[in-house]
Amino acid sequence: MKISNLDKGVINDTARLALWVIDHSDICETIAERRAEQRAQRDALKDQQTEGALPRHHGGGRPALINDRAVLTLMMTLALLEFSIFLKHASALVPYLSKNLIRELGIRSSLTDRARYDAVYRAWVRFADVIDPYPYPKWKRLTKQEYADVLAKRKKTRRQEREETLFWVCNQLLDATVQWAREQCPQAYHELAPIYCIDATPVATWGKQGNGVRSDRVSHNPDAGRYVREGNHHDDGTKSYKAAFWSYEATLITLASLGPKIDFPRISVAIDFDRPGHDVSGHGRRTFESLIERSYQPGWVVGDRAYLPNSKFEKLQIPLRKMGYELCFDYQSNQLGIQDNFGGANLVEGGWFCPSMPKVDFSYISGPTIRVTLDQ
Repeated sequence: MKISNLDKGVINDTARLALWVIDHSDICETIAERRAEQRAQRDALKDQQTEGALPRHHGGGRPALINDRAVLTLMMTLALLEFSIFLKHASALVPYLSKNLIRELGIRSSLTDRARYDAVYRAWVRFADVIDPYPYPKWKRLTKQEYADVLAKRKKTRRQEREETLFWVCNQLLDATVQWAREQCPQAYHELAPIYCIDATPVATWGKQGNGVRSDRVSHNPDAGRYVREGNHHDDGTKSYKAAFWSYEATLITLASLGPKIDFPRISVAIDFDRPGHDVSGHGRRTFESLIERSYQPGWVVGDRAYLPNSKFEKLQIPLRKMGYELCFDYQSNQLGIQDNFGGANLVEGGWFCPSMPKVDFSYISGPTIRVTLDQ
């Protein structure tokens, strides 16, 4: 489907919504501050390396034709329209916007198609440079030696700073969508403790075969990893190309309703990114900590076995309990029944029971049904 096939009214209404989210996320001001800080750090480093040079005061160059606010609005509009999020589509979207909206975004209507695309490209590169924790030349596939040189030059502190910025930006955008949902349907929100569902999903990227062994070049996205739909989603090298694919992994926390009759927006409230299967419990803890920092009310946590109970309890379960969350999860088949005893009490599925309780034998049959036989 082409953008020209869409109704202009739908495009402009969607762009208005995207602009509302961007403005209420407050990310543009922070991005500008972080960019200035990073530029000052680079200039200070260059001044130290160049003896006798005059101090640098700014990056130079003419003012940007398209700013952060405009390019983010265009990209989010594409996402809301369920269009491929490409820069060429973002540039092609501008002629279909109303004159008032173009004026609000600060885009010059006199730009040619080529000049507009170049401006969109430069605006996106400027924005991504502030939040990209894995900088490398994006216009070609690096050789393995070139990639090794890139890794050797990366500074851990700089990567961590950009990871924190990326994490903050993504969650600010989600906060803005929650704010919009509350304004649209305030009756759907209630004072009861919410339920949070946590899971991870692949974010497929370019480079089907990844960093191949036989090739002397790495993938277009060498910092991604192989994703499999089993276990903790990390490929240990034993899976075939049909079962694994090259991607990043997004850890998502989504609101769930307290029952089928309760009208509750099931929207995501926290997100984090990494390679598939890397520090599953750490990313789970980080996303829930961000909810507390953003004044979300603790509630029930529901997750699959990759998070609960397979995570080390000191890394995820105990921190969640200390933050006030209640845990709801399924045990593995070898964790059912009596697991321990203390002072005569039996530990069964996380709870202490009287030793005179009936003996329970759990055995799985086909499907999700569990056969339980009680020996009286």
